[in-house]
Amino acid sequence: SMGLWPLSDIGQMEADGRFTEHELLMARARSHWTSGDRTSAMMYFQEALRLYPERPEPWFNVAVGLSVAGSDWKRVDAYSLEALNRGMKLSLDSVAAHRLRIKALEHLERFDEAERVEKQLNWEQSRVFSP
Repeated sequence: SMGLWPLSDIGQMEADGRFTEHELLMARARSHWTSGDRTSAMMYFQEALRLYPERPEPWFNVAVGLSVAGSDWKRVDAYSLEALNRGMKLSLDSVAAHRLRIKALEHLERFDEAERVEKQLNWEQSRVFSP
């Protein structure tokens, strides 16, 4: 996945022509996010989700944004599940998406479900990250 790009570099990325529209959207979103402009970042994340609903990353990024706002835990749960279903598998991002679901489910007081997700995560981690 891409690192964090300062806004000044995004013009160069566009001029470069090697980056996909999805990568450019993500770069814009992340640079706004790191500079503290969460509202603009969320606009770009949601735009990415509108244009690329088949990809896991936009679902995950919107879920992260919503979880930071701390209001709509139902959507945090749904969107992080969507990210996992769309192939955010067996990576550190997948672990983060599982953890986000657990947090959302706990906020929604769906503790049994949270525990199930935790068990699934532990099982996947033991399978993937064991030597």
